[in-house]
Amino acid sequence: MSILYSIIFVLFTVYASRHFKKCVLMYAPMKILFHGYIYLIDSSFFITFDAAITIMLLFFYLKNKKTIVPFPLKVPYLIYGLSCVIYAIYPSVSVGQFQTICSELAFTFIFYQVLLTTNDLSFTIKYFIIIGYVLMINGLIDVVTHFNPIEEIMKASSGTRYWTSDNNVMRYNFARTKSFLPHAIGMGTVCAILLYLMTFIYLNDINVKRNNIIFILIVLLLGGVILSNSRTPLIILGVGMIAFLGKQLFKGYRWIGVFVLGIAFLVLVGGYLQHMVDTVLHSDKVATAGSSSEMREKQLAIALNYYSKSPIFGMGDKFVITKLENEHDTWGMESIWLQLIYQRGLIGVAGSLFLYLGLFWVLRGGKFYKHIFFFILMWLIACTLTSLPGINNGYFLCIIILIYKVSSNKLNNITLFIYDKPYEQSNA
Repeated sequence: MSILYSIIFVLFTVYASRHFKKCVLMYAPMKILFHGYIYLIDSSFFITFDAAITIMLLFFYLKNKKTIVPFPLKVPYLIYGLSCVIYAIYPSVSVGQFQTICSELAFTFIFYQVLLTTNDLSFTIKYFIIIGYVLMINGLIDVVTHFNPIEEIMKASSGTRYWTSDNNVMRYNFARTKSFLPHAIGMGTVCAILLYLMTFIYLNDINVKRNNIIFILIVLLLGGVILSNSRTPLIILGVGMIAFLGKQLFKGYRWIGVFVLGIAFLVLVGGYLQHMVDTVLHSDKVATAGSSSEMREKQLAIALNYYSKSPIFGMGDKFVITKLENEHDTWGMESIWLQLIYQRGLIGVAGSLFLYLGLFWVLRGGKFYKHIFFFILMWLIACTLTSLPGINNGYFLCIIILIYKVSSNKLNNITLFIYDKPYEQSNA
């Protein structure tokens, strides 16, 4: 058991016992810091830090809830959750999968229940901003000094299950950075989705008093997408930015900032972008350590081969394909769907599809549905194009819930928990 993570867990527990809502709202942005390779207990019986926090919060929620706010995602959650439970118990019991269910579904359900007021929104956004700056400052330190302070703390505080990529492949004359995340692609993807969230907040004047801080963070996160040196974050960012094309982009003097930022971006990284686009269109120009269309085709063939052996339920959580095939060709399986095909089978694929399609359908309507649509599309493309080690649907669902609450005018002044009495009337 990690001493550092044990101390942090105790602090969260004490805080949750006194300020439950604040603890949930504060932890939601931090989920990405305590990713899937951070363990509270790292032994033959293991539990991730994220799962432990969720179980603790679930205990307080069940103990003190007064009522349940109607939850629009109950059907997609139930069907996706059922597919996850089947996978967790068959063909072999998977403790890790039960923990993933907690992290993805239980926590985001609680998050929906407590995100109720405009003060809650402001409080949560504040911590998304903080975690964005921590991500980028740590990443920039890594780029400049080749020393990753947060990762070193994580390594020193973790056991044998902790994993981080050592793939610092050079592309276009500079190495990729991953900040405190396990892999550079994950870092770039998180930068892209946080940039999308911050742009949504900035352009719609949702948190006006922090607009200058948010704009600086947007610039930094754009740099983070570049410094991840990965194609997937660039692709999903390009798709996501379509949502912001329109008159709101040029409201007031914003067009000046957009124009200056756009010109500077093209001047500084125009050549890099041309190179990355070229590698997308011509797979033969991909760097040796990168993925090509030929590699993806071979991975698909391998996944389908093992899928055919157990098409309904899959091969299970304990089946590790890299032990059976050439590691270079199968490592990461370059798409979450390929992992689903051979590990979870038809039930797992159908459950995940129902979740994503359910989000598109259930969350339709509202003032900002366009932004919800493109954000879901961004995440779906990211999951399709690559694997995201240590990152599950939980972080994505928290941001979707936040945007949906704003879009559908779901924020009010309901008091749900006894811990909220001094907070409902205060400024975040």
